[in-house]
Amino acid sequence: MKTLFKDILNAIATLEDGSGDPLIRYVDWDMGQIDVDPEFMPVSWPCALINVSDRDVSNIGENAQMREVLISIRMAFKVFERATNLVSGGLLDAALEHMDKMDEVYKVLSGMEGDSYQKLVCEGTIIEPRPHPRIYTMTFSTILSDERDMKEWLIIPAPSVDVELPVIYKRE
Repeated sequence: MKTLFKDILNAIATLEDGSGDPLIRYVDWDMGQIDVDPEFMPVSWPCALINVSDRDVSNIGENAQMREVLISIRMAFKVFERATNLVSGGLLDAALEHMDKMDEVYKVLSGMEGDSYQKLVCEGTIIEPRPHPRIYTMTFSTILSDERDMKEWLIIPAPSVDVELPVIYKRE
């Protein structure tokens, strides 16, 4: 899971906008940083907060497990423009600019795979209904293989027995 998290973090953090600046300025574990008063959120804007959790774990052999994993990317943007039917042209484009950044994150993560996990598949995106900051959650899934040596904790050694059994019946 550590490798998966690091790969996602690096993929998002290395995205650049047209001028060479980071597309997403703050990438971290989701620890509730944007669930506090908007004046005191300890992030830079825009931000992407990552959560990785197991959906299902299966034993596939003596020394291996397969884990279906959900990855949630909460992206938050400070957006001051409105995107209504009364706004047009450049103002509408400015109001929806954050969606271009979401598309770039989607493109870099969709289909990404590593040595220990299969291709990431996007399962959907939702928007949290609040005006500021604008928060979208993009959810991906993958299969993570865990082939570490599990013998140490799966096999319980039998106790040694050095006991002489009494003779109950003796034949003459």
